[in-house]
Amino acid sequence: MPSNPFKEILEFVAKDKIEPALLSQIDYLKAENKILRGQIDILKISNTERKYLAEMAFKLKEINKKVFDSTIGIVKPDTILKWHRKFVAQKFDGSKQRNSPNTKRITKEHEEQIIKIARKDCSAGYDKIV
Repeated sequence: MPSNPFKEILEFVAKDKIEPALLSQIDYLKAENKILRGQIDILKISNTERKYLAEMAFKLKEINKKVFDSTIGIVKPDTILKWHRKFVAQKFDGSKQRNSPNTKRITKEHEEQIIKIARKDCSAGYDKIV
């Protein structure tokens, strides 16, 4: 029976086999981020940066919700998740496919003729007008 990779990771973490240098690097980066956040008045984050942060944060949330809540610091965790929902919605928005380039618009003259025919003959349906 193949071993479970998640179980191996948990055992790895549980046995304190994580490198002390890696842990101290994470602590340093958290402290550095805290200091830099204190120096920022207004955040100016572009859409591409928002998208990148949202993707990374969502992956982190899937792995561990408590770590996600404690890690997110620039904006509220709910804001990051809102960004993620927005970008996912944009990705699956079908508005570009709805306007077919092959659809020909009718001219104003044809529209007026259609309205005349429809008003003149009340029994005229779609087939008769066409």
